Amino acid sequence: MRKKDTASADGYKLPATPVPPRVGAEAADEPRLAHSCQPEVGCHPSLRKPSGLGAPQSVATPTSARTGGTGPLTEGAGAQEPAVVEQAYFKQIIESAPEAISILGADNRILQVNAEFTRLFGFSSEEAVGEPGHLVVPPDRHAETAWIQENAAQGRTLSLETRRMRKDGTLVEVLLSTSPVTLDGKRIGAYASYRDITEQKRAE
Repeated sequence: MRKKDTASADGYKLPATPVPPRVGAEAADEPRLAHSCQPEVGCHPSLRKPSGLGAPQSVATPTSARTGGTGPLTEGAGAQEPAVVEQAYFKQIIESAPEAISILGADNRILQVNAEFTRLFGFSSEEAVGEPGHLVVPPDRHAETAWIQENAAQGRTLSLETRRMRKDGTLVEVLLSTSPVTLDGKRIGAYASYRDITEQKRAE
């Protein structure tokens, strides 16, 4: 077992601590010691940067890691970062979902639809947003819509087979799933997904 040199560049003395030779995976970890300086004894020459490059730098810990990813962030754009990231995930999940999806506000008007909603029903996002939630409901199913809205207002999640109407007036068999969206215990909207089960119904 070898011993490290006890002399430092600043004239300090380091304890003659036996240092086992590093091999294999341990040797690969050697750079991790670059920021392991002790205030009372200084940094060992083997851990210092070459002359002229400044003092050894410690590895910075991201703010999100220090707060566990959930605590408040401070100052500037960083304070909005978690919300921005969450919104990006939300949009991507909605847009890439295999089912047609519409997001409704507290007034039951459409706030957002995804690409599959446009493909299934023929309404573009520009045509659908701002319209009532019953945009794709056939005239003979409005009582069903009222029942769904009543259950959503009471916080219930529903799933049922029904029919919905495309922009061109044709009907499509769907598996409809709805769920209220709440914030601090208060309903602020609803989520509805539609899976085309036309082929399944024909095979029955």
